[in-house]
Amino acid sequence: MKFLQNVKFDFTMTVAVGFMITTTILSNSVSLLEGAVGLLFLYVFQLTVVFLRRYTWFRKVIDNQPTLIMDGDHILRENMKAVSITEGDLRSKLRESNVFKLLEVKAVIF
Repeated sequence: MKFLQNVKFDFTMTVAVGFMITTTILSNSVSLLEGAVGLLFLYVFQLTVVFLRRYTWFRKVIDNQPTLIMDGDHILRENMKAVSITEGDLRSKLRESNVFKLLEVKAVIF
């Protein structure tokens, strides 16, 4: 089961690009040139992050680290807090995967 297919930075960049494009198109106070410069900045920033991901220390900061949040039918609440997952989120994802009883779970890794 996957909670997120992208790392948190990639997700944030996707939202930022979408927001900038929407604002540029719909807002009267942002010119097309300003929107283009903003998108160019985000593109250069993304390339910089891609380059820095070659280094382990940077990947540890940017990328999600696999975290065990269920061990069998036992919910590891401290680990859930560490990755900001609520029990409601967990149960929702379990239902999406057709798991209706916690006894059916062997492990959940976020």
